Amino acid sequence: MNIVGKILVVLNLVFALVVAGFLTIDYATRTNWKKAYDELKREMQVASVNTSTYQQTFGGMNNKVKKLETELEVERQKHSDDISLKDVALLEANNRIMEEMDKAKKADLAAKKAQAAEARLLEEVKGQMTAVGIREKTILKIEDENRNLRASAIANENLSKALQVRNEHLLEQVMQARRDLARLESGNKGGNTEVSTDPSRPNPPKVFVKGQVNEVGKDGLVEISIGSDQGLKKYNTLEVYRLSPKAEYLGTVRIVEVYNHRAVGRLVRSSFTTRSPVRQGDRVASTLERP
Repeated sequence: MNIVGKILVVLNLVFALVVAGFLTIDYATRTNWKKAYDELKREMQVASVNTSTYQQTFGGMNNKVKKLETELEVERQKHSDDISLKDVALLEANNRIMEEMDKAKKADLAAKKAQAAEARLLEEVKGQMTAVGIREKTILKIEDENRNLRASAIANENLSKALQVRNEHLLEQVMQARRDLARLESGNKGGNTEVSTDPSRPNPPKVFVKGQVNEVGKDGLVEISIGSDQGLKKYNTLEVYRLSPKAEYLGTVRIVEVYNHRAVGRLVRSSFTTRSPVRQGDRVASTLERP
């Protein structure tokens, strides 16, 4: 066999194989088309049944739609009527709201006026309270002054009584001195005028002086706050007294030493003086009654 024969054999074999392939493909295609046809037929039957059912359903739905449209129209009419009624009610509500707003404005104005009046009343009350406080302070001050005046009056009364007793005693001493002087004058024929002096006889300074007790010694000596710078001299006498807590006449101090701004004296007691001890802060003066 030559080459051409071999080529032809091979070509026949290839052709046979191609034809077999086409036949296989044709068979498979025909088989698939039949299945597809059967399925499409079944689908058409189902679609026909669905179409009939849809037509029936559509008819029922159309009737329902018409019925619903009728009901909707009725509801629209009712809604329109309701809207009209609600508009009327809303208008009335707006009118009432406007009236209430006017009333609220009037009430607010009245409240502001009341607040202003309350503020004025509060200011007046504060002013009255201030005035009452000032009045109470004034009353308390007057009461304190009255108490002080009463205490001062009581002290002055006690001092006046002490002065009266002192004056009576001094008058008695003066009378006794006159009697002694008359007796001595009648008994001294040689003209001797020397008289023995009484250690309790008053000898106040020529000028009025006033001070206080600075210190009290155990030996009856007292230091006072006035001295020669105010005209005080040795052997002068000063009256000692106290004003508080009660007025008391304590006796007489006879000066034994005089310095520039102070002096030292000895306390002289008498029968009509009190037994209260002299202490720091007691008063001393030329006389109990300032000229």
